[in-house]
Amino acid sequence: EAVRERPAYIRDRMESVDLILAYTHLTRDLLVANGIGRRKIHVSPYGIDTSHVACVSTQRRPSATLRFGFVGTLVPHKGPDLLVRGFGMLPPGVDATVSIHGSEKGYETYAAGLRDLAGDDGRIGFPGPFSREELGSVLAGLDVLVVPSRWYENAPGVVFEAFAAGMPVISTDLGGMSEFVRPGKNGLLFALDDAEDLARQLRALIEDNDLLGRLRAGIEPVKTVGEYAGELIELYGTLAGTSGGR
Repeated sequence: EAVRERPAYIRDRMESVDLILAYTHLTRDLLVANGIGRRKIHVSPYGIDTSHVACVSTQRRPSATLRFGFVGTLVPHKGPDLLVRGFGMLPPGVDATVSIHGSEKGYETYAAGLRDLAGDDGRIGFPGPFSREELGSVLAGLDVLVVPSRWYENAPGVVFEAFAAGMPVISTDLGGMSEFVRPGKNGLLFALDDAEDLARQLRALIEDNDLLGRLRAGIEPVKTVGEYAGELIELYGTLAGTSGGR
């Protein structure tokens, strides 16, 4: 009963709100489609602390082998099996590797299935879980981050962290990931739940020796926490009628 009443409750409460902040256009559109917040939603991606990944681009170890990686919990909706499947469709002689970084806690059976998918392909590794403090060193060992999620990722922090580390991203063509990963500029997109299309994107990077460099060059600075705080101060000031005053 509580679940059934929740949408109406949220719509009612939002009537008394002056401004709704949404991280992505996806969130805005879903709210509006559900009768919430029309004409009073402001879209503003959040800022992140980049201190733990800021030096990755200078620490990255050069490699003639193209290194793809997944970073996140090993769960079906995050889609790491799509990366393993897609990579497995590439010719066996390609000079590339895949590293699947993340915890399998609670999804041990699924993780075991991932290893079965990889089989005896020595180019696919499972380094396991890592701490937030270790993310910089994890990214330093990769060239391209793959985010193959099967569900909506509103504004995944790992995408911003990869960009802050100077790393292109291949992601599912699904909002809000596709709001930030721009094909041909800072990354590539592939169709939802389509391992074959993902394999095509992997192959494009492997076969075009200049593509990785072009994508790296197209990465723009990510918004910092301080910049986001400044935006919020301006918004609060506008609401208070003081044009950004305290």
